[in-house]
Amino acid sequence: MPPPQPFLASRIGGFVCKSCLSKLRNPRPQRGAWLSRSLASDQRPPSRPNRSKKSLASSSPQPEPDVTVRFFEQTKDGERKEILDKDEESFYETLGGPEFKAYEAEMLKNYDPESDELDFEDEVYNALSGGDTEAAAEQMDIAAIKDSLANDESTNAITFANDRLEALLKEVKSLSDQEHISEEDRTKIRELLFNFKSKKDDTGYSKSVTIPGPTIPYPLPPALADRQSTLQAKFPQKGSEGGSLNITLNVKDFPEPYRVRIRSLQRHLLEASGTIDPRKPKVRSTIWNAYLLCRSALLATPDRVPPGIWSGLWIVLSRLDTSPYVDRMAQIKYLVDDFRKIGVVTTIDQNLLYVEALLVQGETDTAVKEWHAASMETASSDEFRRHYELGVKISCQQGDLDQALRTAESVFSNATDPTFFRILLPIIQTCLHSRRLDAVQLAWALYIRLQVHMGPHMEMSDYDTVILSFLEVNQPDFALGVFKDMMLSPDGPQVSDSVAIYKTASHPENLGTFAVGKKELDFRDSIALTKLPSKFNNKFFFGKWMKKLIGEGELDAAKKVLDVMNERGIRPDARYVNGLIGAWFRQGTTKYNRMGEDMAWRMINSRLQFVADRETHLDLQHPLRPQETFDKKDTKRVLFVPNATIETFCILLQNYRRRQKTNELSDLFATLRKAKIQPNTSYMNEVLSMDSKNHQANWTWSTYESMTGTGIQPDYATFTILWYQLSQLLDRVVRHNKEKIESFPPPRLLFAEMIKQRKFLTKEGPIPQDLYNSIILTFSRAEDQAGTAIAMRALQENFGTYPNEETARTIILQLARLGITNTAGYKSRRLNVRTKHTKDRLTQVSTLFQQFKDDRDKWLLQQGINFSELSEQEKLAEAELVLSGLLRYAFQTRADSEERKIYDAKRASMRAAEQMGIPGCAVWAGDGGSHEV
Repeated sequence: MPPPQPFLASRIGGFVCKSCLSKLRNPRPQRGAWLSRSLASDQRPPSRPNRSKKSLASSSPQPEPDVTVRFFEQTKDGERKEILDKDEESFYETLGGPEFKAYEAEMLKNYDPESDELDFEDEVYNALSGGDTEAAAEQMDIAAIKDSLANDESTNAITFANDRLEALLKEVKSLSDQEHISEEDRTKIRELLFNFKSKKDDTGYSKSVTIPGPTIPYPLPPALADRQSTLQAKFPQKGSEGGSLNITLNVKDFPEPYRVRIRSLQRHLLEASGTIDPRKPKVRSTIWNAYLLCRSALLATPDRVPPGIWSGLWIVLSRLDTSPYVDRMAQIKYLVDDFRKIGVVTTIDQNLLYVEALLVQGETDTAVKEWHAASMETASSDEFRRHYELGVKISCQQGDLDQALRTAESVFSNATDPTFFRILLPIIQTCLHSRRLDAVQLAWALYIRLQVHMGPHMEMSDYDTVILSFLEVNQPDFALGVFKDMMLSPDGPQVSDSVAIYKTASHPENLGTFAVGKKELDFRDSIALTKLPSKFNNKFFFGKWMKKLIGEGELDAAKKVLDVMNERGIRPDARYVNGLIGAWFRQGTTKYNRMGEDMAWRMINSRLQFVADRETHLDLQHPLRPQETFDKKDTKRVLFVPNATIETFCILLQNYRRRQKTNELSDLFATLRKAKIQPNTSYMNEVLSMDSKNHQANWTWSTYESMTGTGIQPDYATFTILWYQLSQLLDRVVRHNKEKIESFPPPRLLFAEMIKQRKFLTKEGPIPQDLYNSIILTFSRAEDQAGTAIAMRALQENFGTYPNEETARTIILQLARLGITNTAGYKSRRLNVRTKHTKDRLTQVSTLFQQFKDDRDKWLLQQGINFSELSEQEKLAEAELVLSGLLRYAFQTRADSEERKIYDAKRASMRAAEQMGIPGCAVWAGDGGSHEV
């Protein structure tokens, strides 16, 4: 049975907690009674070291006690049966299977009791354990976590690794125990889980653990030469020879608990090869999960697994997709590890992808060995370039900058393809993070060479990589130079690009090679090398840069751009700073909330100072003279902060409202009056939303009236808030006092207000569908059939919006609950759609609706119009007519039952249209025939 869902599995994946690993730990295998008899007289040193160094130094080896071990089998009903010596053959089959029988026969054939130092029982035990007896005992002791911990030969390593794993869990838990986990914290958690490793300490024990895939709970049989196979690179085409992968295997050859899982894996692989695109993350994760569930069984008997299974797994899991699938490289690494254990042969490109996966997983030492092993194969293949690109990346990850440069120089210096020189990007990153005194100068020299070699072939992602690399090491001037190169037109004059300035300032000897001369590393003035043309030296150019970084989620980099503007004496534009503040608030963390509030209040203070200076009349009686002081600094840094705008107040208001900071909201309202900034529609919507969330209906409407009275124009978002508030007031499920309901206008008057403002609303286009549904729902809760029909017609004529399926559902439910009372004779507060009575009423209304629709279709056919030939807009208009006729029938039936002979459907429609501000839209003014429904 698989372990329970691990901690943070839904957010990160690929992680198993310590408690689950301990539950999966298998007991240490015991030798059989027939083995203990031969070992009782065997005088050997202890097979395993003691648990700690202290005990190792203080205690002497103790002789092993003479014990007898008995084995039992237990059935499902709990009955136990002892395995006797005569059942040794069955015992062998349980442990080793058919391969073990063949191996035992070979050992018996070649067994020489005189020349063999070990007795036969020891040899068999070594075969079962996979090698040396002592190492096997240690390996079997940690079988359940051998892929999770470093393969240490001492238990001290396991203890130390457990401590490290506990520290990792605490750190991950501290990052995840937040109300909103930011993207930065998510990235940090992934780095902790996938790159959790370090070098060994002085004792030789590994200080860290890696987080691998599932473990194999028993030793694997040796891989035979005739079992080896080569993976296919892609699914065969249908109709071709071998038009499908051979993934047929006899599930009866595997243990019963794994058979269902193996069938599931087969089915998913067939679907991926035939009908479903395997690049979709859902298919990838489904196949990977299916493989994990049957992995142990497949690896235990690889001779019974057809090569198509391994090929299908590789094809699906190695495909590159554009989705943020963080487990792809980890899965490739684990899959190739399994291939190596069972002897599946991988091709050159598959080996290189395995090396790349090892790098991503942080196993640099293993990646180096695999890279060197693949050198001979790639020397004369098409993967030569990719192989040495990986070599450069390995050197960069190890921090060996000189080796990376030598490799790049020797392999790519004579390349004709400009894209070859993209390998300089990881070298630049490594250079900037090195401890060289001239690291920045060398990185800039390499960037110049990248520009020279690639020229117009440089893509936006290449510029972004270099820009972020310089910003990470606090070199914004060089990042600005790269951004300038990106913004320069390739067809314009190149006197202002970085290459031309670099040639003039540094006089490089040869930019065609990777070698950088000493003269190029002597410059110190970064501003001189990144001089901006006059058309770029303004707040709008820097604002575009900030906007780009904010859109990419690089908020810290955007803040550094803001600092560069201050250093260069450029006052930022308030629009871009407001965008940065909003992005900080959306992160939801304490750090970014504090940064956003600090920047917003700086802008507000700047606005208040501007207002104070504007209203101050200076009356100087004497000329200004310098005054010598001794207790103040000679210079003071000037912060160029833009004045706050109404958008700044809106962003702060929204943040305070969501965080329920009542005191700060009061201060903000008072400050807005002092700042003398005219509110706009967005600000009004935020205030209305705050009142609505606080269930202050009277405040909501009074706020709307007062703010629109000052000239603020409402928009669709404004009326969305108002209709939502009214809909909640009319909801019978929630009890509201009469005063609160009367403080808000009824649906007809609110609709009249919306018609009054339609000249401003129609500028935004058709009315949103959610607002349309909210209006119909509100009229339905008020049980106003005439108002519902007129609202549908008015919204169609004035705003170009038609009813949909949700509209029909709302009206049918409205009519179904008419007249329903509880046992006390009062109107029911809730419509229970599960009761038989309610279902019957819904069926009656639906049948009546279908009858009206059929009558309308017949009338159209009489006029020579086929409903199926109408356009989509005309069909929607017909649906509005049918719904309007159904509402009229319900109203007239109700009026007849109450014997209201004077107040009929026609008069009700005319009165409702007048109250709703559209007297010419009385939809029930006719006789109600089939032409009007």
